[in-house]
Amino acid sequence: EHTNLVVTAPLAVVDKLQDTDVISGQNLTLTCRCQGIPKPTIQWYQNDIEIKSTTKQKIESKPDGTQILTVNRVDLTDGG
Repeated sequence: EHTNLVVTAPLAVVDKLQDTDVISGQNLTLTCRCQGIPKPTIQWYQNDIEIKSTTKQKIESKPDGTQILTVNRVDLTDGG
């Protein structure tokens, strides 16, 4: 006879996002770090539309639960 024990931990946002002002043409880097069991999934949104990695917007995941969104050459359409 086997028994499985599943231990979970609530979501903890370790590094929260801050409002950021950027000059048009500069790059923007946003960092978010979450912890929990099971490992949380971070998704980035702009105006209710999920952001995916492209040549302009890069999403990078680190083993410690950190996710980094970099937006290259910010312009007015990137606000939100």
